[in-house]
Amino acid sequence: MKHDYDLIVLGLARWDNQYHSPALSIAKEFSKSNRVFFIDNPYSVKDYWSEKHLEQVEKRKPALLWGRNIYTHNKTEAFDYVAVTSRLNLPINFLPDGFLYETLYAFNTWILNQTIKRLIKDYNIKKYVFINSFNPFYLKDFNLPVKPLVKIYQSIDDISQESYIARHGVKLETEMVQNADFTIVTSSQLKDKLSKHAKKVHLVANAADHKLFHRAVANHISRPEELDDVQCPIITYMGNVSSLRMDYELLVKVANANPDKLVLVVGPYRKNEYDQFQLYNFRNIRFIGPRTLEQLPVYLRYTDCAIIPYIKNTLTRSIYPLKINEYLGAGKPVVSTDFSEDIKTFQGIAHIASSHDEFLKMVQQALNQTEQDAINKRLEVAANNTWFHRVNQIKALIEEALNNQGKS
Repeated sequence: MKHDYDLIVLGLARWDNQYHSPALSIAKEFSKSNRVFFIDNPYSVKDYWSEKHLEQVEKRKPALLWGRNIYTHNKTEAFDYVAVTSRLNLPINFLPDGFLYETLYAFNTWILNQTIKRLIKDYNIKKYVFINSFNPFYLKDFNLPVKPLVKIYQSIDDISQESYIARHGVKLETEMVQNADFTIVTSSQLKDKLSKHAKKVHLVANAADHKLFHRAVANHISRPEELDDVQCPIITYMGNVSSLRMDYELLVKVANANPDKLVLVVGPYRKNEYDQFQLYNFRNIRFIGPRTLEQLPVYLRYTDCAIIPYIKNTLTRSIYPLKINEYLGAGKPVVSTDFSEDIKTFQGIAHIASSHDEFLKMVQQALNQTEQDAINKRLEVAANNTWFHRVNQIKALIEEALNNQGKS
């Protein structure tokens, strides 16, 4: 049985955020076959006043303050979706559990419900599927003229390990998975954890834009300016740099063991941690800050070895990193710590280390692994871990849910 429906996605990111969002990747892939509406993570009054000088906020001002121009149509050869901006809501995460928090939570949900009501009317939406991607702070309750055919909750991290969002997030996520028709998770650890609360939990791992990262295999990409002065081999890490994930001690060891190579770090980082570990003392460690998803293949093109030096803790045990398939999609040898059961499944195609010493040895092995056969194997694995494959998984789960509803 085939079902035609629109898709409404609420993510924890915003459509023009420079950081990679799994929710937006799913939305873009869905947009090749369905009408898709991506609702930005709402701005609070506090967000607005602290960020109003930014271009992203300035262009949203009519939508945030007055509810005007709330739609942004994003269309390219690869995707076609509508981004939606809700009006400002109230900052409430600092409040303790209780009547006041619940009352203001209901108010924020009402604001978002009003936005979706308008969306449904303006685009004449008759049937839709709703995905809440790791944003349990809104829409615990729906009050809409058209109910979703299927409600899906997506978990991408262990919410209990992020101190700010854990304050209310643990309780809210539990309620979300209990109310969803089914839950999708990005790692086996999350599946085990949320299966205690959810009706149905399905593993739908993170993926990569294979076509985008395959560009790094081509020879015609110009060297980025930040690497103009680099003549040595490059060891690259891409992603968020935080002590919650990053094993800084290991990163320093990689730099010390490879004084004739550059350790390139591409992604947002915390200056206090950078200073704490005195990374400014290393001439062969270079932090260049975040880059857009579209820019990442340029840096991978000139990378000789890609690394995932994650620390092993409760948070990382729940992570299936996006970057593993991005690295492989660029054909690059990968060295990672064995921080999760999911990363261990790449044993044989990537180097998975159980200790610092083993990690350092594997970096040397990876730097020498340049044969075309190894590159082809990496590309083959990456080609089977794309957003196309993941969205097809989600579509099949939606079909199953709809068919089960028809039988009940």
